[in-house]
Amino acid sequence: MKSTCTPNSKPRAAFWTADYLLHHCEGFLVDTEEGHLGYVADVEEIDDGTVELIVAGQGGTYRVSSRTIQQFDPEAERIAIAGEPGRLGSPETLVGSC
Repeated sequence: MKSTCTPNSKPRAAFWTADYLLHHCEGFLVDTEEGHLGYVADVEEIDDGTVELIVAGQGGTYRVSSRTIQQFDPEAERIAIAGEPGRLGSPETLVGSC
């Protein structure tokens, strides 16, 4: 019997749970009510079990709580948030900080 899977095929998001995908959403695009904010550069789990997204964009780097997510679309790799994210710093202040 011939397999329908190919080595280069990308698994569909429907296979994974939303919680798993939220913990592994690096690279997803993030939008606010005002427009595009940036992309998820890192995901951090907080002590209370919530997730915070570190979002990098042209205006700087932001910390976004998972509580502000209005729409999470794993298929499109997009996240829409409500409210204002907490700013971590400008791109200049974060260069070489690792």
